[in-house]
Amino acid sequence: MARVRSGVSAGIGGGAGKSAASIEVIGLDELLSSLNSLAVEDIPKTIAATIYGVASDLRKRVRSRVPVKSGDLKKSVRVKRRKSTPMKPVVDLWFDPKGGWYWRLVEHGHGGPVASPAHPFVAPSVEEARAMAPTILRVAMQKAIDKRIRANAKRAAKQ
Repeated sequence: MARVRSGVSAGIGGGAGKSAASIEVIGLDELLSSLNSLAVEDIPKTIAATIYGVASDLRKRVRSRVPVKSGDLKKSVRVKRRKSTPMKPVVDLWFDPKGGWYWRLVEHGHGGPVASPAHPFVAPSVEEARAMAPTILRVAMQKAIDKRIRANAKRAAKQ
């Protein structure tokens, strides 16, 4: 059975200002056996689409739990593919620093003159996705396979 390992990481100090939650899928070997209906050159694209689909599901879960005042934090949740090897795609879930730089303050709370308690929304979303990982992965894989099969059929019809 495939497992999803995820964690939340945040850069502190200067730099790019990106905060990210990463998902790494472990156990893709079992899932590769279900890709027999595809051509060899389609497998990396299908795996990348699957990983992106899992990350998109996590983004949807995080957005549904964000406490909303202005909506900037909710809009700032992003999913982005990172340059990686074809058979080990990497997709990051991060908060756009322009509108979501303060996500850690909301997630963990903060002190100061007007202290605010923690309102966790990332950690519960990650835990929920981790518990449902096999189902999420299966659905994302099926969507990616179906999309690739449709693309191959459309390409074959043109020729």
